[in-house]
Amino acid sequence: MALGGFDGGSPNLDALGGAYITIAIIWTLFVVTGLFFLYRNRNEFAIKLRGFPILCGSIVATQIYAMIIVSVYPANGLFGCRMEFWFMSVIFPLAIALFQASNVRLLYYYDAQRRLSQGTLREKWAPLKFNPKGLLTWYKSQDYVKRTYVGIIVGLLCQLVLTIFLFSGSRRFHASHGIFGEAVDPIACRRGLEWLPSIFWHFLWTLFFGPYLLLQIRNIHDTHYWGWQTKLSVIAGLPGTPLWVTFLYVKGPTVDNINRYFVPAAWFLPGLLVMQLVQIVFPLLDVRQTKIRKMQFMKHYDPHSGTMDTTASDRRKHLLSMSSLEECLNTSWKDFMDWASRKTLTSETVLFLREVKDFRARWDAEWVQNRLTTIPLHERYRHAALIWFRLINPDTAELNINIDSRTYNELSTFFKQLRYTPEKAASEKSVSIVAPWETSDGASTPISEKSLKSISEDPHGCLAYANDFKLPEDFRKDGRTIFDQAYEIVKLDVFRNTWARLVYYIAHYLFFQIFADNGQ
Repeated sequence: MALGGFDGGSPNLDALGGAYITIAIIWTLFVVTGLFFLYRNRNEFAIKLRGFPILCGSIVATQIYAMIIVSVYPANGLFGCRMEFWFMSVIFPLAIALFQASNVRLLYYYDAQRRLSQGTLREKWAPLKFNPKGLLTWYKSQDYVKRTYVGIIVGLLCQLVLTIFLFSGSRRFHASHGIFGEAVDPIACRRGLEWLPSIFWHFLWTLFFGPYLLLQIRNIHDTHYWGWQTKLSVIAGLPGTPLWVTFLYVKGPTVDNINRYFVPAAWFLPGLLVMQLVQIVFPLLDVRQTKIRKMQFMKHYDPHSGTMDTTASDRRKHLLSMSSLEECLNTSWKDFMDWASRKTLTSETVLFLREVKDFRARWDAEWVQNRLTTIPLHERYRHAALIWFRLINPDTAELNINIDSRTYNELSTFFKQLRYTPEKAASEKSVSIVAPWETSDGASTPISEKSLKSISEDPHGCLAYANDFKLPEDFRKDGRTIFDQAYEIVKLDVFRNTWARLVYYIAHYLFFQIFADNGQ
């Protein structure tokens, strides 16, 4: 059967049309299967890190547009120019925007992890005030992710308004009315300046945002494949825009012949399919390897003895035990947290464990010396509150630990009389922000970042106490143990994930040392 070619006529059900349909069906099944497994594992760290709603939205929007491109040849005249214009002007920018939103999380997490490991705390956030200055201040106080989301929403709204104007005003899409353009046939309709805004987002991504992001993440070598995901998707998308422009606007027999069987918009397909592939395969690969690593790591673990039942060397036994993690938290936790911030993006969990240890140590020191009177007890409460607001509460912590809802709710009852207000203006003074057991004329200042030696520091008075504040009775009785449940949950999670990754990361170095020791 001779190939019909894309000419705006009857559907092409020839061999090439059948191939396009087969590819569309197979790829759609792959994407649907991938989305199913992403949903099943949505609570896994590798997927939560990427943001499941944004990840899913990007994949779906990309799939819709990719399948529309694939169906253009077999559908032929059934797929009108006007329909293609709307899909390319709305769905295509949405897919690119959501992909950008998903990828920018890498830069945000890396920056947040780096600042946390260096002891620089970024407070949340300036209050939202509906005036030009207030909106600008609020926008500047947000992190990369939220600023990107705001930019995407504004950009997509502008894109929608522009699309409505171009579609309504151009005679290319409706010969009966319009204020510019010429009435043309269905093939020529797909050429014209009206189409250029539709690829503006892809142009910005591939030539500006993508390369800029590559430059920013060039030193990121995380164990979640996020760096590789971004690099591959940016590189694969680079040829799309110039090839689309070339085959759409350059005229000649060779170009026209190629366009009959491979429409200009199809040049975006390689980049789009790679975008989907890395967003599905890398997170699921990370989840699978994490589960395998957990099983291998915990296979011989005895929670009662704290050792591993293995025939490896004593050095390897010690490294694979919970006691080795405890030892690390006591002696070299800063190095461990630095590694976690660069490789696994989980430094907040290490910092939480260390802060709880410090909280207990201070409590014990004052208890032994019989100094746990009213003022020291309130100081310990303030320390506990800052751990809660800066490392646990997702509404106030830039990076928060992950614990079950029951433990979270039990902890929240200890601090329900407090407000965490880092954004209070310097001129604002109120009795309610002064601790009832202290006197102070200072007030908090607006601050975005500050260097801390410990989470327990509060130089700007971020904690606001109720006028009728009373120390919780349970805290008076045994405040030392309030973080015990959360500590055990986080410690086990760190042991199975961050510590396990570290052990496997250094395994090949350790192997050579063990081999040398056994050879002696």
